[in-house]
Amino acid sequence: MHMFRSVVSHRSMRMAALFCLLFSASILLCLVFADSASPAVSEGTWQETLNGFTIVGVALVAAMIASLMTRHRLLRKRRYATSRSEQIPLLDAIFYQAPIAIGIVKGEILVELNQELCTLTGFARDELLKKPYRKLFANSDEGVANELSNTDSFAMLSNGTCECVWQCKDGRRLNVLLSAREYGEESSSGATSFFVHDVTSAKTVEQQLRANEAYYHTMIDLAVDGILIGDQEGQIIEANHRICTMLLMEREALVGKHITRIPFAAQSLKENPFRFDLVQQGKTILSERAFERPDGSVIFLEMRSKMMPDGTYQSICRDITLRKQTEQALRESDEKFTLAFAASPDSININRMEDGMYVAINQGFSDLTGYSWDTVQGKTSAELNIWHDPADRERLLAELQTKGYCNNLEAIFRKKDGSLGTGLLSARPIQLNNVPHILSITRDITEKKQAAADLERLKVAIEQVAEMVVITDAQGRIHYANPAFTETAGYSFDEVYLRNPRMLKSGKHDATFYAALWKTIASGRTWSGKMVNRKKNGELYTIESTISPVFDQHGAIVNYVAIKRDITDQLRLEAQYHQAQKMESIGRLTGGVAHDFNNMLAVIIGYAEMALVKISAEHSGYADIERILEAAHRSADIVQQLLAFARKQAITPKVIQLNHLVDGILNMLRRLIGEAIDLRWNPGTELPLIRIDPVQVDQVLANLCINARDAIHGNGTIELRTSFVVLQEDFCRKHPGAQPGPHVVLQVIDNGCGIKQDQLDKIFDPFFTTKGQQGTGLGLATVYGIVIENNGIVTVDSLPGSGATFSVYLPAHDQGYALDGSVQNCEQPLLGTGEIILLVEDDPGILELCRSMLTSLGYTVSTASSPSQALEEAMLHQEDIDLLLTDVIMPEMNGTQLAQEIVKICPVARLLFMSGYTDDILGQHGVPYEEIHFLQKPFDLKTLSEKVREVLDAPVDAR
Repeated sequence: MHMFRSVVSHRSMRMAALFCLLFSASILLCLVFADSASPAVSEGTWQETLNGFTIVGVALVAAMIASLMTRHRLLRKRRYATSRSEQIPLLDAIFYQAPIAIGIVKGEILVELNQELCTLTGFARDELLKKPYRKLFANSDEGVANELSNTDSFAMLSNGTCECVWQCKDGRRLNVLLSAREYGEESSSGATSFFVHDVTSAKTVEQQLRANEAYYHTMIDLAVDGILIGDQEGQIIEANHRICTMLLMEREALVGKHITRIPFAAQSLKENPFRFDLVQQGKTILSERAFERPDGSVIFLEMRSKMMPDGTYQSICRDITLRKQTEQALRESDEKFTLAFAASPDSININRMEDGMYVAINQGFSDLTGYSWDTVQGKTSAELNIWHDPADRERLLAELQTKGYCNNLEAIFRKKDGSLGTGLLSARPIQLNNVPHILSITRDITEKKQAAADLERLKVAIEQVAEMVVITDAQGRIHYANPAFTETAGYSFDEVYLRNPRMLKSGKHDATFYAALWKTIASGRTWSGKMVNRKKNGELYTIESTISPVFDQHGAIVNYVAIKRDITDQLRLEAQYHQAQKMESIGRLTGGVAHDFNNMLAVIIGYAEMALVKISAEHSGYADIERILEAAHRSADIVQQLLAFARKQAITPKVIQLNHLVDGILNMLRRLIGEAIDLRWNPGTELPLIRIDPVQVDQVLANLCINARDAIHGNGTIELRTSFVVLQEDFCRKHPGAQPGPHVVLQVIDNGCGIKQDQLDKIFDPFFTTKGQQGTGLGLATVYGIVIENNGIVTVDSLPGSGATFSVYLPAHDQGYALDGSVQNCEQPLLGTGEIILLVEDDPGILELCRSMLTSLGYTVSTASSPSQALEEAMLHQEDIDLLLTDVIMPEMNGTQLAQEIVKICPVARLLFMSGYTDDILGQHGVPYEEIHFLQKPFDLKTLSEKVREVLDAPVDAR
């Protein structure tokens, strides 16, 4: 009806319907009229006519209905086309903006794809569009691609989903889930749409889970304890190898059984039923159970069962058969044990392992500690404070846990009366009523320990004491000598055993001396005195000895004990100390003279240099002033050499050429060694530079030449030689302290008496000398100290009667072979740029000289003759002061104290100290030479300019 109403609503349709009705009505009227008007017409003729009209009418009606139906179909198609055109933009938006990768394949060609597919694979849209879809498949999935290409369409693979591997543009491989469907309403289109899901991460997680599961199963199977795993209902789902070995059952026989159906011994189940319901409630069940194995044997297991968070339960089973058998044996021998427990003279006690509570003690325990059973019952060892060191009990427990036993643990215990004793304890763990206990047996070794300790202390004291201890019998035969004696005398104990000490006589004492000694000790008195003995090698040594007799219970002398102390070195040190005092006095004198002399030389050098600047070289007095300046510099060098010999000079390392330095000291060395000895100089060629204080080189050469001179009796030669060498690893291994690399070698070679082999290892030791009272033993020690201070080494080669060769190895400087401007002073003074310098000096001559020199260099100078005046000047200028140049030793306060006050007023001021005093005197006034900028008097204009410029150019925090 709806279709009909829709159709007839159209105007033309309504007209056609009206025409059909009128036509039908006219036919009926004609038939009626003809029937009434012509009755003579035969009935057959009318019937035929009527049939004809009827057929025509039916045909017309059928045509009209067909026309209506065709019209309805056209209208329906028009409405669908209109609806489709409205939906296309929405479908396109969904296709291109979908968060999953989508594509359309026709044949083997990608005819459409969205942006998510490009993002997933890394290809641009143009690189995939109109290209074969095989491009997306990795080589390992070529079979999937071939299978897809062999089907009529992409969707015919399964018209569903498959998993395959795609390869991105950058080579990455993706595990993807590919879903395909036929595209369009008609199956004849030949196009297939597909959807892609990246499942790479899920595959990785899945593989990790499989690996973890395999590792978990491996760990369970390798466990030393038996493990059963079941579900929440109690069905066993896993059994490891150990539990199968314990029960002598195959894994298949256990898996699938209920936990309560495994072969528990009937008596065990009867006494202690397995409560799986408690496990299901989340409780941990710990029990000991017996199992009947297929071969009829019984095994005892300690079984711990617990429900896990994932709904499964685990039972950990440990074999305690041996322990149970031991407990049974103990129970069977309880009567014997009780008898032995009570009758043992040693202390026996049983304590609960958890807290140390006593559960049994014997009479031996009471005798040892003073505690009765009534006193210790129910108490712990901690409450009784019986362990002197609680850590001893921790050691006991640790050994029981790791070893299962403890043997001969020595511990100090506290008795009831508070006194301490020493016990030797052995213990074993035991089970009493399924509770761990400790069975301990302790033997009192207090007296034995004390006696052993006393004996050991006495032995150690005698063995380690520095004094020599010798014990003889009443006839004077040696029965004991400690290591100090054998080390000093050079004899082994076997060599002196049962021999008389007269073997040590030196010949320095007459028979009267020894007769008086023996008379004193034989009368029962103690003798004390000094004597000279002779070592095995013939060397003499002086001892201070005390010899006392030892009496037996009847008063008879049975032994003599001699305590001897070697005082040879002490006597030598005393002599050296007197010599050192003399040198110290000379050093103090030298330091004082150097201060005044340096101040005078500073004035001479300063004004002479300034005079040379003021006159021309053609002036008649120019050469005279140069001579004055040369003499002043030479005088300053002499002062420095005096300080070097007195070891009072400040250390100022410089990069130097060693040959040049040796050239400059040759004349002084010739005067030092005398005319009878020929000093030869053999310099090496192409030596690299070294970094060292030149004064230290003078000191090394002087000491080595003096040492060589003293080794020559009469006429002889001393040769100085330099060379270049590259030290190798083999050489450095043989000479500790040596470093591989280039070195400059300075050698001093003499043809003197040489050095004994047993003295070669000692010649660099302080105060060691072979010159007797004439030597200080400090010369070669000073050489050694200087060389080591400069990262070098010194070696000696000598044989008695063949002279000696001392070789000093000094590392080459990185600068190479030639001095550059950074090391060698420039020819012209360095000028200032108007910086303000506060000059403080209490000597008027030095003050005026420095002011003139600094002014000539282009600096603005503010002077002060005392620290108080300097502080006033600082307050006036404050932050304008760039540099404080101050003397160190002044009245009111020293230079360091003044600098501290100046920095408070002028925080940015640099600091430069100057003095004519030596390094050790400066140190007494709080000036650590190595930590400050220091200018040694006397100095010339060039040195002053360079030092001032160096300090001004340095950072403030480096002052």
